[in-house]
Order: sequence, then structure tokens, then C-alpha cells
Amino acid sequence: MKRAFRMRRKGALLRWVLAACCFAPLPGMAANFFMEDEPPYLSLGIGTSGVFDPHQDPCVSIEYRPAFRFYKIGPWVYFKRGKDDDSYVAGGIFTTLALGERWAFTPKFGPGYYDKGDGTDLGSELEFRSEFEISYRFENEHRVGLGLAHLSNAGTANWNPGTEVVTLSWAIPLGEGRRSQE
Repeated sequence: MKRAFRMRRKGALLRWVLAACCFAPLPGMAANFFMEDEPPYLSLGIGTSGVFDPHQDPCVSIEYRPAFRFYKIGPWVYFKRGKDDDSYVAGGIFTTLALGERWAFTPKFGPGYYDKGDGTDLGSELEFRSEFEISYRFENEHRVGLGLAHLSNAGTANWNPGTEVVTLSWAIPLGEGRRSQE
């Protein structure tokens, strides 16, 4: 039991170190790296929960990202429903980083409420969602993206199995950003 706990702690530490390495150079590159004046998006997704677990659960999701930004960081709200009647509703912050003219990288983080239904027991109703999404932006501002999210109670409960969710999404612009007005 102690060994499993130590390995879990090492895994958490490794994730923090990797995140720090990824985000450390961002402040110096911010002027050319962050997406500017994006429209609000409604994103529809299909995916699978528990992709690295013995039991996978197909799911559908919907996410809203308003156009509002404060220092390049914006809010999002999210809802996911699984085949096993599990559901998750969350909100948090995100930023979108340009990877060339058409590609974008969007890290997201936020807390949410998880109802396990007949699905996976994640140890708590409070679950935090961290996600990395890569997307391609079309001329009409629509996007297709692939995201990998991790749900975890961050040790706020006695048991913290966590799970990963892979989602293929279609983001529909609900307005116009500056690029489409030029």
C-alpha cells in the first residue's frame, strides 16, 4: 500500500514538473503566442471516459467559451454525460495559444461536480478537470479539436483514482472575432 502511494505521489510530481517545463517560457513569448480576439465558442464533443482504465465509458459533452478575456485568460463552462449515467458539470479558466496560422493549443483547468450514476467512482463529488486540447481553425472560424482531460479530486477525499477523458470536438463560433472582421 505504501509503495502504491509513493508511486502515485511520484506521478503527481512528474505531472507538475512537466507542466512547469511547458509553461515556463510562455510569459516571454506571450506577445506573439496567444490568440487574439476570438469569438465565443459552443463546442460539441464525443469521447470516452476512462481511456487508461479497465472500463471505458462513451460520453458526449458540451462546452461554452465566451469571448471575454482578462490578460489572455477566459472562462469556460462544461457538461459531460456518460453512457453509464455519470455526469460532470464544471467551470474554469483557459487560454488559447497559436501554433501557426491555423492550429491552436488550449490548456484548461477548473473544479466541477461529478455524479457517478452507474459509472466510475472517482472518490468524491468535487472533481478538478485539467485538459490539453489541440485544434484546427477553418476559414469560417469553426474548429475541430482533440482533447485529453484528467479528472481528479486532487486528494480532497480518502480515495483518488482519477480518470482520463479523450474528446473529439467541433467548436462553433457564436459571433465574430477581429480576424473575421478584417
